[in-house]
Amino acid sequence: MTTTIVVVALVCAVIHTWERPLQTRYSFGTTIDIVAGDLFEQDCSIVVGTCSTFDTDVENRVIARSSIQGQALDRLYHGDVARLDADIDVALKEIKAIGHIDKKGKQERYPIGTVAVLQPNDYRAYFVAYTDFDEHNTASCSIDYLWKALSSLWEAVLANGNCQPIAITAIGQGLSRMRPVLSLEDSIKLIVISYVLASRRTTISNDLRIVLRPEDYRTIDRVEMQKYLDSFQGR
Repeated sequence: MTTTIVVVALVCAVIHTWERPLQTRYSFGTTIDIVAGDLFEQDCSIVVGTCSTFDTDVENRVIARSSIQGQALDRLYHGDVARLDADIDVALKEIKAIGHIDKKGKQERYPIGTVAVLQPNDYRAYFVAYTDFDEHNTASCSIDYLWKALSSLWEAVLANGNCQPIAITAIGQGLSRMRPVLSLEDSIKLIVISYVLASRRTTISNDLRIVLRPEDYRTIDRVEMQKYLDSFQGR
């Protein structure tokens, strides 16, 4: 009888954890949420991962239209690539390119971690470079690139965001070719620990929202992910 009661209690606890939102409020002044949804339908600023050349051409397949960056062109700029390019040029005007690559599309390379802060609507869009392109426009990335990009991103959000909420999707899961070494859950954890460490120095945002496609959200171990979020509370 006692064993049955314990088992039932454990099952109920797991169900409760599974149904509740993935969210932790931290004592250092911020909340992290992991939600299922559409990045471009969030009522806050968003993060868009990009390449170090800040390419925008989807018509000639330099950038995949299905990528977050390709969707940003359609969803934030209504396909107006000239307007997007103009906004990027303004955002990067004080940043020095570090090289040139002979390839289709844009050819000036900026440092990994460069952030172009755009404002296509009521909210900002932080275009952060975390991949390199070669002469064939094949993307490459590394854990070091992702960490550097995230560190630079939080600095840009701190400087421009006025502590307002910001949304980001899992990084390194698309054409950056990081999936063999970085699972979806690893990507989420990388974002979380980078953000938490930066937030302990100063409040970056009152809410970081990690937005996953519903089909991806269903695959993560929500009990384990909640434990991971909670593990930074009070530390």
